[in-house]
Amino acid sequence: MRIAVLVFALVNVTACADPCRDLAEVVCSCEANRSRELSCLNEMNAAREQNEATEEETHRCEAILAAQSCSCDALNLGERNACGLAEDPVAAR
Repeated sequence: MRIAVLVFALVNVTACADPCRDLAEVVCSCEANRSRELSCLNEMNAAREQNEATEEETHRCEAILAAQSCSCDALNLGERNACGLAEDPVAAR
């Protein structure tokens, strides 16, 4: 029952997907396990509710998706910009 509710919630969330949401899903899919992936998606949804993507940001997300530069391999190599992510402030110290 619990899994069915979770699947239903994810289907409803992804039904209104946009390029930035799709990009966030790629990034979140790189998490170490399903629990962390779901936590990442929840954080992304909360941030999305606070601030919707601008038209410029949407175009940037589309371009990153089209280039197919964002991957788990890129993130594992520290190439955060390949996914349109800012430099990790902790790693920059």
